Amino acid sequence: YDAYNQGGYTADDPYGSGDSSDGQLFGKPVSQMTIGELMEWQAKPEGQLGIHAAGRYQFVGDTLKQIVKEMGITKDMVFSPALQDAMALHRLRWRINLQNSTTGLINEWAGLKRLKPAELQQLLEDAQDVNDPYNSPELLLKGL
Repeated sequence: YDAYNQGGYTADDPYGSGDSSDGQLFGKPVSQMTIGELMEWQAKPEGQLGIHAAGRYQFVGDTLKQIVKEMGITKDMVFSPALQDAMALHRLRWRINLQNSTTGLINEWAGLKRLKPAELQQLLEDAQDVNDPYNSPELLLKGL
């Protein structure tokens, strides 16, 4: 939940990545930043210390802004593990509904390319289990 990437890639592998849990690089761990603070780090000009992708699900600036708007998240909310999970579930459902396939989801979350087909299928089934109360981004958001 405290992972970050500063925006570099070589052959599908990111560089400039790390774990911000010690708080040294950005003044606090990513998971303790408010949404507003994270957006400020993501808006830093190229060449300055900034964050390209953040958190467990590696949200990039434009995607973060879109999710914040769609879910009604305020800039003073903390980018906590629970909020990250709710945002990821929202994005997963949005992406699947948009294309009715996993292609866009896999392209957006590059790490999913490393899953075996059966593992990806299980992930999707788990995420769409409407009987699981943790599979409601709305309920997760209300609990924050």
